[in-house]
Amino acid sequence: MASLPLIAIFLTGLVITIWDFKFHQISNGSISLLTLSLFLFTRGEIFWVSGCVVAIVSIALGFFAGLGGGDVKLLIAIGFSGIQSSHIAEFLLCLSLFSLPISVLYVARKRTLKTQIPLGPAICGALIFTIV
Repeated sequence: MASLPLIAIFLTGLVITIWDFKFHQISNGSISLLTLSLFLFTRGEIFWVSGCVVAIVSIALGFFAGLGGGDVKLLIAIGFSGIQSSHIAEFLLCLSLFSLPISVLYVARKRTLKTQIPLGPAICGALIFTIV
């Protein structure tokens, strides 16, 4: 039987996915709820190594590649509270694989590279795939 924190992680990820597709924003409240659910799921463990790696990569992508602030905050929260350092490569691989079709569809639909691409669904999908 699935644990309550895992159900909360899935439902919060679903809300983030829908909201990001619809409004291109990830709310601080949903990030906080996801972080709390991850802390309950991992029994309060903080993953310093993976958190720092994800923070450095996502902040660099925010500055140099235009990654949105909500995406950066979501990645940092997941890095510190949900991804063990032994699973960081799996998470980043899943994130790349899930974000590629979303990016291609949005660029093809808008017919320009200058478009807002909702990466919240790929981030949440990679999280769920990695922890389950």
